[in-house]
Amino acid sequence: FIFLFLMIRRPPRSTLFPYTTLFRSDTVNTVKCNDPNGDIENNPEVIQAQNNLSEKIKNVVDSIDPTSYLPDAKRITGDTSESIPYLACQNIHHPEVNMSLGLQIITSISTDGSNMATTGIVNNSHIVYASKNSLYLVENSDNWWWILPNNESPTSQSAIYKFAISNDAPSYVATGRVDGYINNQFSLSEHQYDSKDMLRIATTQNDFFRSDDNDTPTSWRQVLTNHLSVLDDDGTGQLNIVGEIRNLADNESIRSARFLGDRAFVVTFRNVDPLFTFDLSNPTSPKLLGELKIPGFSTYMHPYDDNHLVTIGRGGGEDGEGVGNGMQLQLVDVSDMNKPKVIHKFTPDAPQSWSWSTAEYDHKAFTFYKPANLLAIPLQISPDYADKYFSGIVAYEITLESGFKELGRVDHSDIAFDYYCQNNPTLIFPYTENCNDGWYFQWAAPRRSVVMTDTDDVYLYTISDMGLKASSTKDLSTTLGSIVFPPQPYPWWYYGNNVGGGGVGVGVDSGPGVITN
Repeated sequence: FIFLFLMIRRPPRSTLFPYTTLFRSDTVNTVKCNDPNGDIENNPEVIQAQNNLSEKIKNVVDSIDPTSYLPDAKRITGDTSESIPYLACQNIHHPEVNMSLGLQIITSISTDGSNMATTGIVNNSHIVYASKNSLYLVENSDNWWWILPNNESPTSQSAIYKFAISNDAPSYVATGRVDGYINNQFSLSEHQYDSKDMLRIATTQNDFFRSDDNDTPTSWRQVLTNHLSVLDDDGTGQLNIVGEIRNLADNESIRSARFLGDRAFVVTFRNVDPLFTFDLSNPTSPKLLGELKIPGFSTYMHPYDDNHLVTIGRGGGEDGEGVGNGMQLQLVDVSDMNKPKVIHKFTPDAPQSWSWSTAEYDHKAFTFYKPANLLAIPLQISPDYADKYFSGIVAYEITLESGFKELGRVDHSDIAFDYYCQNNPTLIFPYTENCNDGWYFQWAAPRRSVVMTDTDDVYLYTISDMGLKASSTKDLSTTLGSIVFPPQPYPWWYYGNNVGGGGVGVGVDSGPGVITN
């Protein structure tokens, strides 16, 4: 089966909320103008106007068939197209939470296109995590979509919605709630304890509370801290917290997390990077074991083997404080969970330059092939001089003994030159000057790499916004084959000479790419 996750934020039709009619209230306007500093909220005329408005909206909504707002689907076979049932009202779940609403749909379908089944939930979850049998959606409150009892100040919280995906059709199972927001899907992990699946989650709580009625800087108090929680599905629709470590690394926020079996690793940051290690073997009593302070911070952690992690992130700034200008790789020994230690670190040699990698924030750009101890990541180096610029993929061999050994780089700036400067008759000033002085180097936008092998060699296929190259890891400087992609619109930073803001396209040919061997 294939499971698809869709988020639909369909604006309501004009007949549902005819603002020009419903929001024209002479009573409200008169009260505001005559008594601008008065108690408008409790004014009887205002209350009556609000009631009238609510009644009008209810009448409009009740008069419309709700199924007309549901998304539909079509099955296309060859030249024929037929509408098919997609989502029914009874398959939509609505959480008991006041919030800005969207419709999220989970669809399962067999790989041959048959056996399609859907379920929906009304919310705005933007984090998705899936295990073998379950799919979790996480929605962050950002302090506003629910209020604590007695109108107390709200805290940043996350609602967690669990769906079963092991059967033919996805089905809603349970809902839970934890304090704080999560960084990304690696902040969640489902793990089996005594034949029972439980969810582990790492969150950052970032709240501002007003200590008095004055709206002054001294009236506000920030609570910034972190939690690690274990939740159990009780079988009645609830995900309950059964174990928790609270108030970890006050005044810092989580930058990366990784759960590996009974162990967890969390990186927080403010001025330096503490790496925390946890023992989660007992879900009701998780334990903080070790802490390692490192300059900079890691945004992604990847297992090298059972006892070592490869991390990527930002290097430290001056005197190890804050953030520096270089991307940083580290190899961390966690064989002793009480005393984790960095055994190797690497920052690209780019003095007086800024270096960064897409893999710092997108784990799909982090390609690690363990049989060859090969790591390939996008790398961009921005120096003061164009001829020192690099935009492509860099490959490393990682060993416990020697750390990071650069195997070579695959430069995509030549593809950027072909894409923009050779195949683009619409390029205008000042970008024509960039083609002459070499600043087109920075336009390649490297994205991904793929490892392929045969009996004799390991090959690296590297992909940028501009095209694709194939190289042998024995000699990455030699291109075995390349493709320049068909012209596309300029990136977001290009404005062209279109005063209307529509942007200028790159070239006019939408045919196949240029292939060279």
